[in-house]
Amino acid sequence: SALTTPDMVSIYGRLSESTCVAEDGETTQTAKKPKWIPAYSFRKDHVPTWMEVFAGKESISLAEFEEGLQALPFADPWHSPKSEAAQTYSQAGGRAVFALLGGEDSLSLDTCEEKLMELAPENDGVTWQDFQIALVELGQTRSRDWDAFVDGGWEDLLEDDDWEASKDDEGANQLMTDVGAAPPPPPP
Repeated sequence: SALTTPDMVSIYGRLSESTCVAEDGETTQTAKKPKWIPAYSFRKDHVPTWMEVFAGKESISLAEFEEGLQALPFADPWHSPKSEAAQTYSQAGGRAVFALLGGEDSLSLDTCEEKLMELAPENDGVTWQDFQIALVELGQTRSRDWDAFVDGGWEDLLEDDDWEASKDDEGANQLMTDVGAAPPPPPP
């Protein structure tokens, strides 16, 4: 099944927190509820919650990533929809976030930090809106494989190069040309 909002909230509510240090390294922002996933591994004197997922390692597997996420407590994040279902760990959400953060066979700390930085417009923290948009876009980019991916079809997804092959397919090229064309006139 497709990734749902509770799947996304389930992971965001584990990774987000109420403290975030601005890019200048001096300004510490705080909120009453978890509001950001900090886009850094260390800044000023702040080590983000998401670093616990790595458990001191430089690189982790999908299984280690999921285990680390499951160990983090869930807290209702700021601006995300309320959901009782989100309080339970979502494997679909975990797998999607692993891919979003650059995970393939494994996920490195450096890659994770780079991806978080790309998702944070102010280079400080990733908000719910930016997190949700990125996951939806990831799903749309790979829509044919998305259901298999979130349901655990990991190997098939990694080996799938049909997107590149489809660019050379004349039928696909014609379809892309036709998408912008005017519809045929209605019958008389």
